[in-house]
Amino acid sequence: MAALEVGGEQTSGYNVTTSSTATRTNTALIDIPQTVDIVTNQFWADLHSTTWDESFSYMANVEVRNRFAGFGDTVSIRGFQTLSNSMAEDGILVGDQHYKRDLSGYDRLEIVKGPPSAVQGRASGFGYFNYILKKPTLTDNFDTATFSYLADEHNGSGARVEFDSNQTLNAAHTLGFRIAGAWQESNDYINFMHTRIVAVYPTFRWKLTPNTELVETNVLMKDLTPSREEGHGFADYVYRDRILFPIFKNSTDPITALNLPINFNLSGPGENAYEEVVNSSLFLTQKITSFLTYRQAVNVRANSADSQAFTDENNSTTLINYAYIHSIVEWHNVAAQGDLFGSYKTSNGWIDGYTLVGYNVRSETITTSAWNSIPTMPTLVPVKNATTGAITGEEINIVTAAQAGNSAAYYAGRVVPQTTPSTYTYEPEINIGYYGEEALGLFHDRLILNGSARRDHDHFRVFNYLTGKEASSSDTLLNSYRFGATVKATDNVALYAVKSVQNNPATVYQAYNGLLAGDPRLAQFFTVSPVQLLYEYGVKTELFHGRMSFTADHWQLSGTGSVVNSLASGTSEGQNVTFGTEIPLGNQETHGFEFETYGAVTDRLSIVANYTRMFSSVQNSADPTHPNDLIPLTFCPIWSFNVFAKYEFHDPEKNGLEIKAGIRYIGPMLDQVTLTSGATLTPIPNSQWTADAGAGYKWNRYMFDFLVSNLNDSAFVITRDIPPRTYHVSASVRF
Repeated sequence: MAALEVGGEQTSGYNVTTSSTATRTNTALIDIPQTVDIVTNQFWADLHSTTWDESFSYMANVEVRNRFAGFGDTVSIRGFQTLSNSMAEDGILVGDQHYKRDLSGYDRLEIVKGPPSAVQGRASGFGYFNYILKKPTLTDNFDTATFSYLADEHNGSGARVEFDSNQTLNAAHTLGFRIAGAWQESNDYINFMHTRIVAVYPTFRWKLTPNTELVETNVLMKDLTPSREEGHGFADYVYRDRILFPIFKNSTDPITALNLPINFNLSGPGENAYEEVVNSSLFLTQKITSFLTYRQAVNVRANSADSQAFTDENNSTTLINYAYIHSIVEWHNVAAQGDLFGSYKTSNGWIDGYTLVGYNVRSETITTSAWNSIPTMPTLVPVKNATTGAITGEEINIVTAAQAGNSAAYYAGRVVPQTTPSTYTYEPEINIGYYGEEALGLFHDRLILNGSARRDHDHFRVFNYLTGKEASSSDTLLNSYRFGATVKATDNVALYAVKSVQNNPATVYQAYNGLLAGDPRLAQFFTVSPVQLLYEYGVKTELFHGRMSFTADHWQLSGTGSVVNSLASGTSEGQNVTFGTEIPLGNQETHGFEFETYGAVTDRLSIVANYTRMFSSVQNSADPTHPNDLIPLTFCPIWSFNVFAKYEFHDPEKNGLEIKAGIRYIGPMLDQVTLTSGATLTPIPNSQWTADAGAGYKWNRYMFDFLVSNLNDSAFVITRDIPPRTYHVSASVRF
């Protein structure tokens, strides 16, 4: 592969031999001094994975934080929250990318666990997700189509169609076009939650000369998905979730006693998020000489999210504040990025290496409008306003909602008053960065030294349109760096160590959220300056003639400048609300070790397996006067174990039966629940597990597949519950 071509080359099973994510250049995984997890589209197909939150299932120490509670952007890596500005496509990290990717257009996902800024650009600091889009092959033509149907234990069902067409457009095989995409219509396992997706991914490749190539990629997507999972998250109402928490697992708890089913949805119909995405990138790669290559990338993106929800929740009372929470966010981004790559090697082979220098310029604007108001509805519980004495309908009773069968008729007559926005901000940002990377191989690559450094100039402002004033601004020069070493005992065994440091620009937070328009607290903002640091060392090997990779590592990851949103019930403008307070956290740290392997044991047996042991700590924000008062981070299982395997009984033509199964375990952890008095940490003291199993049959151009996900119908709570036992069937044809 070309040095600056994005991505790696899949060999067999689930194995990939190279990656461009950890070093910006295509490098053998065994030579990279850091852990890189790679998920292939074959693994997604075997698991019937279609959504961004399913794209990293079975990966070591990578867990979804929000399934529908955000914009498809929040993931936990080694215990730390990683946000949307750590999501990239084809190595282009261009700011916030708040949207729920559909996997039909992607070839694979590459994950770096730790600060990526010295190599890939400004990100949230704890990790980096690089989604590689499908591109024309310029070798052969093919067309594939897949029809899928799913049904779960609680009457959720849906249909999906995927397609992928690759066409070489001329006899010289220098011009190619590929288009992939999907259409989906489905109901979720939670009442009133619906998904509709239309996604199209056209890509174009033109090899103008043997040394010049032009690639264009596009993402066009429009979707309707649930905006939140009411009753399945920080405020768990359903019985199977609540009994995981000792504080709720008792006969006197009024919500637990209701024995609510998993499909219970307190908020009723209309809790939706509408997204539209237009994202286009152009890559021009020029091989100047045999040892010098330049790549120029340009990205233009516009996306929006319109999200609506209807309740504020807590775990401790059957009377829940009723609120209409509506936000519209628009992102516009233009970015340019250039890389100059030079390689060298002595005639005797004792010294070789490369030098890479580059730049990026990015301009991004974010406009946010948010409304918080109190709906009216005939079934609301009348409440006497403490300030005015007026009788208002501000609360909904879980008991009566459950008695009504949680039907749509229960919410008939709901009226949302027209109000002014409670938040209306405009955030322009300009980032200018330049960076360099050096790799030096000595003694026929028995010792490989790698180092990267980056300097960023960030200019960031927040305008509050409600006050007509600039709420905050920052203008910073920041440095990030990484250096590592790899010692190869043999061609297939390597020891490595790395240190990576990322300094981030100041981040502005609105101090309070969920308040009603006119509340003076909405005008309060504060700023933090995050810093992340990674130490990691380990061993990598390649087994079975390179078909399988194995890594064992120990890491220490720390960060400052993070915040947590603590929810509590109170009043705003004379109304009962549940509002959030952003609290800066003290120093955070996780450390532990991972064992992971993936690939093909034989041409019939493919496997992904890993085990993690993790320890974490953060200053107790409830008692910050005691510097040694440390508690574990939330959503950090002290251990986890994942294994998935597929065995193929195929003939020489690759036809025949295949069977597959997997299991995921997580150990005890601290969770965060919302009580009337505020957000509270509580332990889940027992381990949780969930399993998947299925089979498929390939016959010439046809593939038939069946999978049961969450076979044991487990709750499996990290932050959000996972869907119940679900049956997937699919039929594919290749033309």
